[in-house]
Amino acid sequence: MKKITIFLASSVLEFRAERKELGDFIRSLNNIYIEKGIYYEFIVSEDVSNAVDKKRKQEQYNKIIEQCDYFYILIGSTIGRYTMEEFKIALRNFKLHGYPKIYTYFINSEKISIAGEAIVSDFKKELEQNIGHYYNVYKNIDSIKLNLLVELLRDSFVYNVEQDKSELKSGDILFKNNLYGITDKHKKIMNDELSFIEEKAIQELEKENVKGALDILRGSKRKNKIRNIIESIENEKKDISQYISEKYLLISMLCNSEMDENIMNEIIEIYNELLTLSIKYSVSYNIIYEYAAFLFEYKHYQEGLRCLKELLKIEENSKSCNEYEKGITWNLFGLLYWGDKQYYESKKCYEKSLTYLKNTLNGNCKRIFYWYCYNNYAILLDDMNLKKEAIEIYKKICEEFEEELIIINQNKKIYITIIHNYACLLIENNRIIEAKDLLEKVLMIISTYDDKKLKVVVYNSISILYKNLKNKEKSLIYFQKAIQLCEELCDSNFCLNAEDLSIIYNNYAMSIIDIDFDEAKIYFKKSVYLLELLSYNLSDNYSEKIARELFNYASSLQIYGEKEDAVDIYKRALSIYLNLIKKGNDIYKIRYAELCIWLAVLLEDLNDCFGAKEFYFKAYEIYNKLSYNKLKTYEIDYAILCMKMGLFMYEKDASLLAVKKILNDAQRIFINYSDYEEYSVFIKTILKYID
Repeated sequence: MKKITIFLASSVLEFRAERKELGDFIRSLNNIYIEKGIYYEFIVSEDVSNAVDKKRKQEQYNKIIEQCDYFYILIGSTIGRYTMEEFKIALRNFKLHGYPKIYTYFINSEKISIAGEAIVSDFKKELEQNIGHYYNVYKNIDSIKLNLLVELLRDSFVYNVEQDKSELKSGDILFKNNLYGITDKHKKIMNDELSFIEEKAIQELEKENVKGALDILRGSKRKNKIRNIIESIENEKKDISQYISEKYLLISMLCNSEMDENIMNEIIEIYNELLTLSIKYSVSYNIIYEYAAFLFEYKHYQEGLRCLKELLKIEENSKSCNEYEKGITWNLFGLLYWGDKQYYESKKCYEKSLTYLKNTLNGNCKRIFYWYCYNNYAILLDDMNLKKEAIEIYKKICEEFEEELIIINQNKKIYITIIHNYACLLIENNRIIEAKDLLEKVLMIISTYDDKKLKVVVYNSISILYKNLKNKEKSLIYFQKAIQLCEELCDSNFCLNAEDLSIIYNNYAMSIIDIDFDEAKIYFKKSVYLLELLSYNLSDNYSEKIARELFNYASSLQIYGEKEDAVDIYKRALSIYLNLIKKGNDIYKIRYAELCIWLAVLLEDLNDCFGAKEFYFKAYEIYNKLSYNKLKTYEIDYAILCMKMGLFMYEKDASLLAVKKILNDAQRIFINYSDYEEYSVFIKTILKYID
């Protein structure tokens, strides 16, 4: 049960009616929210005065106020000595710790005594000039009730940000280890008849002379010879195919070296040459697929799509291309569109892939790839907020596992990956016990499984599981295991593992934030730094991930009181999204709008009304420009924006018609969702006061 404490300081006699009405109001809220796990405790100053007087212990008196979440002070004809002391205690604690939130109300009345007028006036000046505290003047107690309601419930909307960052799923792993992956292809090349050039290169490798092997494979003589062959004898495809094999061996070696921009450009240059040869001379079409797969792995999604479309043209005109091969191609299309945030296109591609693959389930290998594709499809649906559909897919696959034990025993990796991803999705949906059973099963299997990368992914998820189970000790143990393994992987291949390490650093920071905030900040910064290095060395395709990590960092700073720093980091993230929006993808606009809302709320809290208004309206404009289908997908987010924005406008004396329109838009959406019943009740209450 979450308890929120409200302290009211006021004259006992002058505000007797107000104190009773506010107390009744708080009790009515508890009737609604106690079932939601929230209890509001209302304390008035005289409730504790006698106890304090009896014990004569100032520290006890201070502690009551210092532990409150909200401090309301009502001032009428004058200010009593105890009321002023209470205010000073609350203010001192706010400066030290950021709480309680302080709200000061002066009654709009002509019944102020001559003696009291000076005291009240001096206090107003102190608030304005020295403290910088905005006070309120009220005529009716309903104004205070409305403010109370807004502030109490806003906590639920704004500060519930410690979401589990279980986005480190095995989607990439599934892809990288399919039948057409570099490792498997390399093995095939090694087992095939090798050309003289390849043999020479391998001989040098056996001598541990990597430079010598590279020099042979990079040699210009062979390349010139091939050029002459192309010019003179176009039908000599065998030599061209062999040349492609040689260059592919070079690509494989380069991929296993420390990746940087120069190596990346060399690989892309070789692939482009091979792509041209493959299409022009109708040989080695698999190189087109491999190139697109490489571009996916290193996040060059649009280039990968352009490449794969060439393969699609060939497959469509080829009678020899079977349904299984088409299914594999469309799965890669789905991955590339997913990476490029074109979710609806990705969904169409996966559905095509599954249709083709479903007709070819006559062999174990083919069935395994069918499951791979289904897994990737489920990850996409999760990203599209279609979580129920994703859960149903995983449930279906698990039922098939029951009937395919022989295949599973021979291919434990697919079993681990899919069960793990299913568990992650259950965690996201608060089905913790089910997730625990699955992850414990996975943990038993990987204990004897020699795959560091897969262990990193599983350890990360188990850490998050135990965090949800409030077992911080176990959570930290598995986080440390994941960090250690992933740092080792980064040392061997930075570019392929730095993103995973960044995610783990972020998750670890979120886990320890309430234990050691300074250490958490270090890991937030490490997370962002790794992504910035990747972006610098490879491409700007990591920009969005940088923005999202900055968001996690900023929201944490906001919660823990470092609000000015949070503003700067939010703005860094927004500038990244502004550049991404130029690509024309609506998902970037949505992310930008989400950040605008967070920043608006923060600026409102910092009393920067102009800034808050600016970012609320930026978000509002983006949502209203979305197509009907897109807006429908994000309508809950839109409703929450309307609610926050409407309350802000009401507090700032905006047009009541405009306020009612925006709040009614929110109410229209919330009323259709049982999970958001409390929001609907809240808005209904607000609209009642407005009317």
